Amino acid sequence: MFDRNSAAAFEVRGLTVRSGARTILHDVNLDIPAGQITGIIGPSGAGKSTLLRCLNRLIDLSPSLDVEGTVRFAGRDVRESAVDPDDLRRRVGIVFQQPVTFPGTIVRNVVFAARKLGLVSRKGEAELAERCLRDAGLWDEVKDRLRLPALSLSVGQQQRLAIARALAGDPDVLLMDEPTSALDPRSTEAIEQTASALRGRKTIVLVTHHLEQARRLADWIACICAVDGRGELMEAGFCADVFCQPTRDETREYLGISGRC
Repeated sequence: MFDRNSAAAFEVRGLTVRSGARTILHDVNLDIPAGQITGIIGPSGAGKSTLLRCLNRLIDLSPSLDVEGTVRFAGRDVRESAVDPDDLRRRVGIVFQQPVTFPGTIVRNVVFAARKLGLVSRKGEAELAERCLRDAGLWDEVKDRLRLPALSLSVGQQQRLAIARALAGDPDVLLMDEPTSALDPRSTEAIEQTASALRGRKTIVLVTHHLEQARRLADWIACICAVDGRGELMEAGFCADVFCQPTRDETREYLGISGRC
């Protein structure tokens, strides 16, 4: 259960993102609790993925976007000049909608980033790979074929492999951008089990269009809807509160409820 007095992993204040004359996100103010699963819900095109990319500065890779406001991670503004974006992205890992799989073996995919960042020695790679594959719920399926090409795995397995690779960097936070939208029910269940098992050990921020998935997994919910074409935070709170007693008409309309469970 989320303690109302728990520290925030992220403090978002006045976050506005523009693309030319178009406003994608407008004046978002949001605290994301540490060690919990926060679900980001809302209709397509409301700016949920844009918000996610602001948390670890992947937004910087889109130079046409103009960002205002502040995002504080562990009490520090992520856009300070002294903040190393690569170190930030190690501490705030991300898993995308489509699995990112590199050429090479399964084990090489897991340790790729950790090796590049100097976080693991060659002697420690096998142990790291096993631990992360176990955490991602994939070890039992691949333990006898670690030297086979990663691209030989199914799409669902590749997505769990991407989670294992992110975990190999020992992040404090795992961002998940619709990680199960292209997967079958069995793979979806495996990834949900992984997310649940990481609760308390990692802060997880999950963008999802699957409302039942948000209900199953999230401790905390933030709902973003488009108002006059720009994404605005409607409300944020405990999962049960947002789903059963939303305070905004936009949230009720999106959820398709009258304010009761």
